[in-house]
Amino acid sequence: MSARVEAAGIDGPADGLWFDERGRLYVSSVEHHAISVRDGERFTTLLRDKRLVWPDTFSEGVDGTIYVTDSRIPDMSWFNPQSPTALPTRLYAIRGR
Repeated sequence: MSARVEAAGIDGPADGLWFDERGRLYVSSVEHHAISVRDGERFTTLLRDKRLVWPDTFSEGVDGTIYVTDSRIPDMSWFNPQSPTALPTRLYAIRGR
């Protein structure tokens, strides 16, 4: 078996990906505090919110709600020595998409 790698799109730094039941690809946009969606060849911003400090891990609930964790990496002590060594992860629900 021979594997092949090919470019499927260009975007900024992302830390999480998720395909929904319709085949849309959700991509975390850590630089822009946003979630983007690729639907076919079209790439759009689903939402942008400053509370999304470093969105990374996605999951989908049985009702179709998309959940995303926010690890808050830029708030951690590596970047801000006054911060605690561990910060609580936030969980957000994305509805109405």
